[in-house]
Amino acid sequence: MPHAGLEPRPRPAHDYAEALLLVAALAPRTPGDRERVRTELLTHGVRTPRVIVLFHGVTNCPAQFDSLGRLLYERGANVLIPRLPVTASRIA
Repeated sequence: MPHAGLEPRPRPAHDYAEALLLVAALAPRTPGDRERVRTELLTHGVRTPRVIVLFHGVTNCPAQFDSLGRLLYERGANVLIPRLPVTASRIA
């Protein structure tokens, strides 16, 4: 399976405000207008002791984690559910 473009690119945020900017940069990559397939960020508006990132499967979307993401948020965590990009190599 081709893996070009999937290499790690660590760019940790230095603070909460920078983290929000990095998440906002994910939005333009989201195709279409369907709300349920967009990157979702559940944030308390401040840095929390725990942040959880949930990755959906290749054949699914962020909606896969609606219930789990909200439960983790209600328990105090900030939760990020990014929409994974679809590339031609994955579709072919």
